[in-house]
Amino acid sequence: MSIAIREFVVNRPDYGQTKWVNRATEVEDGQILVEIEKFALTANNITYAVAGDMLNYWSFCPAEEGWGKIPVWGSARIVQSKCEGVAEGERIYGYLPMATHLVMQPEKVTAGSFLDLYKQRRELHPVYNSYTRVKGGKAA
Repeated sequence: MSIAIREFVVNRPDYGQTKWVNRATEVEDGQILVEIEKFALTANNITYAVAGDMLNYWSFCPAEEGWGKIPVWGSARIVQSKCEGVAEGERIYGYLPMATHLVMQPEKVTAGSFLDLYKQRRELHPVYNSYTRVKGGKAA
């Protein structure tokens, strides 16, 4: 089943140019879909954009040529799970794109966290791939 996602992207040479992009995605076995609920905008987000090529931040969630998705720290709710040990309704905290949803591939799942090793995020530093499972964060 295809899921509609909206993503906020910036023009990499000119951050003043932005747009929303709509695309469809699917959740495969071993993956989850999270709905991004809240995120923070800080000076770090500008650093992620400015150092995007040098420090590989643009590869976290690739966009079309010339555009990028600035990463943010925030919280999300798992709305679809095809991953054993990760339940729908749970909430997580970690590194996310400015978007409505994100497909993730949890691995090394523990009671308190997991690593997202989705194909393009596999090689990123674990600080950016580690997600905290928010205790008491299960939706009613």
